[in-house]
Amino acid sequence: MSVAPIDPADIRFPIPICERPELLVFDFDGVLTDNRVLVLEDGSEAVTCSRADGLGFEMLRNAGVRCVVLSTETNFVVSRRCEKLRVECLQGVGDKRAALEGLCRRYGISAGAVWYVGNDLNDLEAIRLAGRAICPADAHPAVRSISHTTLSVAGGDGVVRAIVEGVLGLDYRAPVRRRKAIFVTVRTNSTRLPGKCLLNLHGERVIEFLIRRLKRSRFADVIVICTTTNPEDDVLCEIARAEGVCCFRGSERDKLERWRGATEQFGVDFFVTADGDDPFCEPELIDLAFAQYGKSGTDFIEAEGLAIGAFTYGIGTCALERVCKIKDTDDTEMMWIYFTDGQRFQTEKLRDVPDIFKRPEIRMTLDYPDDFRFFQTVVGHFREHGPKDFTLRDVITYLDQKCEVIRINQYLQEQFLANQKLKTKLCLKAS
Repeated sequence: MSVAPIDPADIRFPIPICERPELLVFDFDGVLTDNRVLVLEDGSEAVTCSRADGLGFEMLRNAGVRCVVLSTETNFVVSRRCEKLRVECLQGVGDKRAALEGLCRRYGISAGAVWYVGNDLNDLEAIRLAGRAICPADAHPAVRSISHTTLSVAGGDGVVRAIVEGVLGLDYRAPVRRRKAIFVTVRTNSTRLPGKCLLNLHGERVIEFLIRRLKRSRFADVIVICTTTNPEDDVLCEIARAEGVCCFRGSERDKLERWRGATEQFGVDFFVTADGDDPFCEPELIDLAFAQYGKSGTDFIEAEGLAIGAFTYGIGTCALERVCKIKDTDDTEMMWIYFTDGQRFQTEKLRDVPDIFKRPEIRMTLDYPDDFRFFQTVVGHFREHGPKDFTLRDVITYLDQKCEVIRINQYLQEQFLANQKLKTKLCLKAS
């Protein structure tokens, strides 16, 4: 294969080398694999990866380094491997530079804070953008010529471990950093508005819309779709895989046990809940809860006086485990009372909330047909007039100019709260 000559200007990077990444981006084929594919008789494919990389990714998580895999192909093998490694994966990426720019916007970082690990010609433009470029020993010559670091190992032979130990100098015996998560509680079997999480919201299903918003959180280490074991919720796991987030399946009735299982599987110390029927749940408020927990180590964070659906709860795993031991029911839809009743736990109100979010008269939760009409109206406005990645601040500013939109579903809130009150019961074991 003939290769165009490398312009010497390409070798001089316009920014200083990044010594510590805020984001580590990996190509898949030829980096996490040996670039070979085994095609089986039934047409399915298999690849060769290094088991050593599993511990490597775990060490990166413990050190607080966010990782993403970019893959040109869309392949079930990629999905399953990344799911096993617990790494976000974006597939079908034709323009990796554009994908990298999108990740920087999502996480609010500069390209100079990114390490990019690639091996072939389709990685070149992303490599040129990153603050540090790394490639395996058997990378294409054009990639090696403009990379800051060429590893001693080939693709699929422990690239992640080589970076973790040889470049970053991480020690697997280092104390584990407390892991923070966003748990998206969702199921398809809703009674008042069947399948509401799958409704089409101007080209995106509601749950897809919500996941993409939550990915803007700066402090969440992992996003987990917490759904049920019912067959009709298989589609939610498929969506989670497609969106590059994790999925946990547990009890339909007992949300607390479902969350407890997720904390165990994903090594979570503190999580913020996001209901699947709150499409405008705000990452800025979620990050406030993460920061507050980092300072106080509290058991439970709730908010008051906010727009309905903007924020739910932050919960410490130790407190959750204690609740699961003392409750005497598996009907835990209205679960907050176990944390707030009595003095069993340290509870706090969400602090430092900007005044713009203190709008309790605005209802932004999806439970009835008029709720969906509200969301269609708001999202339709921003689809037409922008910005594309609008925030809750943008929504409230728009609603202040269009008070009639607030009134579309505002009348439902009293009925909604009355229904919640009827369902709220504290059931504790006698001991």
